[in-house]
Amino acid sequence: MPGPDFVAGFLRRHQDKISVRISQNIKRSRASVSPEIIESYFDELMISLEGVPFANIINYDETNLSDDPGKRKVITKRGVKYPERVMNHSNRPRH
Repeated sequence: MPGPDFVAGFLRRHQDKISVRISQNIKRSRASVSPEIIESYFDELMISLEGVPFANIINYDETNLSDDPGKRKVITKRGVKYPERVMNHSNRPRH
């Protein structure tokens, strides 16, 4: 079985093509969203916001709200800005 030295050597030999990065965990349902679904969402949003003054619209950014703060290192193609790891479910601790 390959050991840590093999992995280190592999990463060194291919450092021009791959890199080790910390991934962002996303749920399978989020990963399966297609451009058509997104386009449909914005079409329906325009209908919902029709007649609403701009002063009454606010932006709420959920970027830093995570139900799974545990992140892992992944090997990814060099240059990938946001490496993602698809998860079947949340790994949030149960109380």
